[in-house]
Amino acid sequence: MPGFLSKLDRFTVGLIASVSAGILLPCSGVWDTVFSRLSDAAIILLFFLYGAKLSRRSVWEGLMH
Repeated sequence: MPGFLSKLDRFTVGLIASVSAGILLPCSGVWDTVFSRLSDAAIILLFFLYGAKLSRRSVWEGLMH
């Protein structure tokens, strides 16, 4: 198994890990609302940055300014 994971990129490994965590440790109660809002905000930000054609570097530099 470690040989298989070493051939995957970090995004794919992170995706597999997050799906596994969601299946094994589902959210409920107050945390359900918190993570729902956070995931909505992340999706909105993702689509905004993609639509604005901003590079990750320029966004990071703007946040650090």
